[in-house]
Amino acid sequence: MKGLNFAIVNPYCNLDMACAVESVVSKLPQILGMEFRWKVRSVLQKAKSPTPNISKKEPKAVKSLRLNKDIRILPANKGNSTVVLDEIKYRDKINTLLKFGVYEPLSKNPTDKVERKVQQILVKYTTVLPAEVKRKLTPYHSKLPHLQGLPKIHKPDIPLRPIVSSTGSSFYALAGFLQKILSPLAGRSDSFVKNSSHFIELLKSVNPCGQDTLASFDVASLFTNVPVDEALQVIRSRLENDNTLAERSVLKVEAIMELLDFCLRTTYFQGDGRFYQ
Repeated sequence: MKGLNFAIVNPYCNLDMACAVESVVSKLPQILGMEFRWKVRSVLQKAKSPTPNISKKEPKAVKSLRLNKDIRILPANKGNSTVVLDEIKYRDKINTLLKFGVYEPLSKNPTDKVERKVQQILVKYTTVLPAEVKRKLTPYHSKLPHLQGLPKIHKPDIPLRPIVSSTGSSFYALAGFLQKILSPLAGRSDSFVKNSSHFIELLKSVNPCGQDTLASFDVASLFTNVPVDEALQVIRSRLENDNTLAERSVLKVEAIMELLDFCLRTTYFQGDGRFYQ
């Protein structure tokens, strides 16, 4: 009833604040850091604990649901709905995705190998990339990308939409770095449509005749069907003709393309306890 956007008040917010302060203080001179610590401590001691926004029974209910291994609670693929599935049915649906999709099984976790590859590529650009940027892009003890499925409750048999969470993965920081370089190139083609409002504006410039029919097309499994080689060719062409590239990147086109090629072809994840790409 509270909805997926409801947030429980954190009773340990003072502890979170203290940890955040400590991460900053460690970078200050010792005397200034100690003074800052005592001022923050004084403020936190006077601060009142936040008022709970849930009853005493509700945390117990949440804990009970979390410990119930027979069900899987998920947000729906579309709409602000919560879906409860039997765990066995959820795993069957995930296995169906993996079995009949474009996924290849891997014999072992490739994270360590991918980390070494990223480090080897970045070494090439040590003299170009600032030390701080190179440090942020270099992965250590990375998280394994993980597959989950979001139920499509608007379709028969409630299939799952595969979502791979790559937050904290060995190429996550690198992908974010490249995204900032490439994002200004998006939306420049004649076929680009930003949203429904933009589409309506485009239609105003069309002079239809009586025989015209409006049709829409949907791409099945869009991301796994993007032709990587062709996509890289298009991006290279856009970068080579971009007069503003030097304003937002110290890397040349060839270096950007090497990093991008690596990111687009590094598509491994864990699903149902096994490794795939």
